Amino acid sequence: MRNPKSFTLIELLVVVAIIAVLAALLLPALTSARAIARRVVCQSNMRQVVNSLFYYADDYNDWCPPALEKNMVWGDSIWTMRLRHHGYISTPQILYCPEDPDADDWKTHNGFNRSAYFWAHTSSYALNVYFGIPYYENPPGYVPFPWRKGFSKFNNKIVMVEPLILKPDGTPFFMPHNFINVWHLGYSNIVFGDGHIKSETGGTNFGWAHPLFIPDN
Repeated sequence: MRNPKSFTLIELLVVVAIIAVLAALLLPALTSARAIARRVVCQSNMRQVVNSLFYYADDYNDWCPPALEKNMVWGDSIWTMRLRHHGYISTPQILYCPEDPDADDWKTHNGFNRSAYFWAHTSSYALNVYFGIPYYENPPGYVPFPWRKGFSKFNNKIVMVEPLILKPDGTPFFMPHNFINVWHLGYSNIVFGDGHIKSETGGTNFGWAHPLFIPDN
């Protein structure tokens, strides 16, 4: 006679099957919830980074930090490193989207995972090009993007995006850079100069002359 407190093999298999079905039903919801949570973390990161840009401008007579300077190879000429080296960003983690697959590689190597500092993966985010790239070559000549005085000019303009990474060894420090990344279940976070953040879908293409970038338009 079977012990009434024991389970048969068939009963155990039924229980395992029920658990497997429940897990299959819940997994998409859990995945979606985790992705949404990471998108919120990313938005918080971007807001903190933009606040650091405000603080920088306050300390430098309303001048915005340049996206990239002409002498670009070493740290301070990259905007993310300028903010870090001068104490405007104390936690490098806020420079990275939690969905960025290359973030851990950069943090492991402390920014020197490439032979030249220029190609180090210094952030998941890219700054508006009109903050200043005085040297940027755009044939047939050079396009002057001077530093901008007056952060308020960017209030209704895009300041920062999550750029689409075209090469595995680095990220652009400035944008527009063609398409934006869609790490967050098809969404990408975009932050404006007044601090508000918008989630954009579909890998939107932003060109050099897009009015949402140009502060004087």
